[in-house]
Amino acid sequence: MPRRSIKIGANKIKYTQHLKYLGLHFDPKLNWVFHLNTIQDKLNSLQQKLYRITRATWGLNPTVKKDIYNKVINRIIHYGHEIWYQGRVKQDIKLNQLQRSGLLNITKCYKTVSTDALQVLAGVPPIDIQTKHTHKMFQIKNQYKEIQTQGLAFHPGSITFLKPILPPWNKTSFHWSHYKDNLQGTLIYTDGSKMNNRVGGAFVAYKNNVETYHQCFRLNDQAMVYMAELTAIDKAIDYSIAESLPSSNIITDSRSVLLALENVNCIDHKILELKNKLNNFTGEIHLFWIKAHIGHLGNERADVLAKTATNQANIDFNNKFELQSIKKLINNDIMKEWQDRWRQSHNGRDVFVLFQNVDIKRVQGDFFLIQIISDHGTIAAYQARLFKKDPLLCVWPFF
Repeated sequence: MPRRSIKIGANKIKYTQHLKYLGLHFDPKLNWVFHLNTIQDKLNSLQQKLYRITRATWGLNPTVKKDIYNKVINRIIHYGHEIWYQGRVKQDIKLNQLQRSGLLNITKCYKTVSTDALQVLAGVPPIDIQTKHTHKMFQIKNQYKEIQTQGLAFHPGSITFLKPILPPWNKTSFHWSHYKDNLQGTLIYTDGSKMNNRVGGAFVAYKNNVETYHQCFRLNDQAMVYMAELTAIDKAIDYSIAESLPSSNIITDSRSVLLALENVNCIDHKILELKNKLNNFTGEIHLFWIKAHIGHLGNERADVLAKTATNQANIDFNNKFELQSIKKLINNDIMKEWQDRWRQSHNGRDVFVLFQNVDIKRVQGDFFLIQIISDHGTIAAYQARLFKKDPLLCVWPFF
């Protein structure tokens, strides 16, 4: 079928198989192969520029090169993944190919080292796993779709998307101390627990070493132990207010909650609610941290009550989640899937002997040491295996 000429004014519109729009390259089949190939050309050009300032035995520190990868190369690859990522096998293979050149630059490995091993040595998760899981944030935040992470379902209605803006004059800090035995007044111990994917919390009040009141409650299954600890402290504060206690001591083994209450810049909705209650209460509430599972009666009693609460039939509190909490769960999913892939892989088994667990803090980049770790380099066994050389003639050139 002949093409018809299209003009805007005197300018003829040119026909093309590919269209670039806002940094994305559209192709007729919308399989995004051309887009990924274009990204590969761009990364190759970038790598050539990096080679001017770093080589196998000199140049930038591996940690610096890893920062460049995370902040430049990784973002170039990920750009627009909300649109083009479809979870296809061909896309995943291509993504790992794009990642490979950056990992070789970080680790200074021989090119024959497998991508699985490069990712572990550089401490960089497989980019296809990263893309698949970070795509979930787009689904729940922008498309308002339910997502699955950590074996739990999260829907948009259960998440707080907007962060509160706190003026400087409203920023407060509540200090806490280590538990001591000679405390006066009412002692309230709090705890949270998660068992069999069910979450519970509790607090128990003591006066003159006699238990006067306790409360147990169950949270939604998606909640974390941190949220259970936070809710337990919240209910303990409510109890102090309701009973008009002149002086009460709230004792918890959750240091993370206490640090959040102490942090003036924390904008977690629940923490701000607690701070508001503490500010408005006319009595005295003191916060204490106690080490968990040391046999203290009050702390152990709260722990038992929290575990009992997980068996309750009804859910008492459906707490909303911060986006940051969802990101943390997604990052845990990335690490778990990466670890499973590394354990099941048939590649890089020489590296697996030394590094069985994946770690994003790891970075190996010594040119000579990496040859020993990977068993790829000027090593007799490697030279004989790949180039059919006599093992007796294969020696280290720097010996």
